[in-house]
Amino acid sequence: MTSDVPPKATGGSVERVLGQVISLSGILLFALQDAQELDAKNPMALWWSALVWLVIGLVVVNAALGAVLPLGYLRFHWAATPALTAVVLVGSFAAYQGNDPDGLYLWTWSMGSVTLSYLALWARPVVAIGVGVAFGFLPVLGGVLVEGRAPERAADLTPIQITSAGFIVIFLAIRAHMTRLHEAEAHAKSQEERRVRSAAELAQQGRVARLVHDEVLATLSAALRFDGAPPAALKTQARQALAVFDGDEGSVPFSAIPALRVRLAHEAIGDAATCGGVVAALEELAVPLGGTVEVQVCRGLLSADVAGAVLGAAREAVRNCERHAEAAPSIRGEVSGERVELTIRDRGRGFDPDAVDPARRGISGSIVGRMADLPGGAATVRSAPGEGTEVVLSWRT
Repeated sequence: MTSDVPPKATGGSVERVLGQVISLSGILLFALQDAQELDAKNPMALWWSALVWLVIGLVVVNAALGAVLPLGYLRFHWAATPALTAVVLVGSFAAYQGNDPDGLYLWTWSMGSVTLSYLALWARPVVAIGVGVAFGFLPVLGGVLVEGRAPERAADLTPIQITSAGFIVIFLAIRAHMTRLHEAEAHAKSQEERRVRSAAELAQQGRVARLVHDEVLATLSAALRFDGAPPAALKTQARQALAVFDGDEGSVPFSAIPALRVRLAHEAIGDAATCGGVVAALEELAVPLGGTVEVQVCRGLLSADVAGAVLGAAREAVRNCERHAEAAPSIRGEVSGERVELTIRDRGRGFDPDAVDPARRGISGSIVGRMADLPGGAATVRSAPGEGTEVVLSWRT
């Protein structure tokens, strides 16, 4: 029912909340029950009354500022307030200036039920409950020390005073429950952070794999087709591949997307590009291979992420037409600031998509994976032996 978890286990957040709840309960108790008896005070010494108001003041301070005060101060407060209360209870008969100690009852004796509850915030359960039980005997002890005997009313009320320890048990149980909830929440947060880190690492690995496939392997593949000195185009492609690996893929400006020397000029606007600029890049991909581009262009801007993903996937699709299908590609569709629909076809020999090794990055990573990573993006690849290949790229806001 109770917990032995020290306050540091939750960073003090649970204890702060409970400390304020205890303090507010005390203020409510004093206001609704005990304040009515203030007008009928027993004659008490000034030092004792000042000590009572000091205890009440500490309770009010904790209620008002418990969420912002340094935790070290609060822990001292939670220990000092019950200690001062003990002095109030033991000193009741020493401060009494009346003539009827046997009939003396002070509203301040109920303060223990509040201030004792602070023990549940820092003391071990056994110690806190033991101290709570002992507090029930303090008024009688004060009477014995002053009068040499147990005053009648104080002795009669001792069993009721002992029940104040029950508040400690209640708050110990609440603290244990809140601590478990806090630890479960912290564990869940840690697991979520670990999941996010893992997802980020996988995404980064995917980007690196695409870079290796799209830039390095493509350059090496092109190099195999030439004997002797490499042509200027191959040198340019190699330089672009090296530029990507020298920096970060996400930091490459749109106007320098590898192997897509987009002629934006007046069409480039910061990190965005016009739809016409994107279509111009598609023409640079397909026309040199004898392909055709019939894309409807609408006015608008595409962000660098969208343009880069669409053009990167289109480039890989066109590259596959050249390398595997050995056929000229045709690109049709629509490009606008809110929607992209592109279909890239070839009339080559085709292939069986189910027979492609999943470890190969060409389709799974550079086309489908790239578009899937783009919010609102998707890609499908349809092909069959002898029937050519069709790649559909789509994106919507």
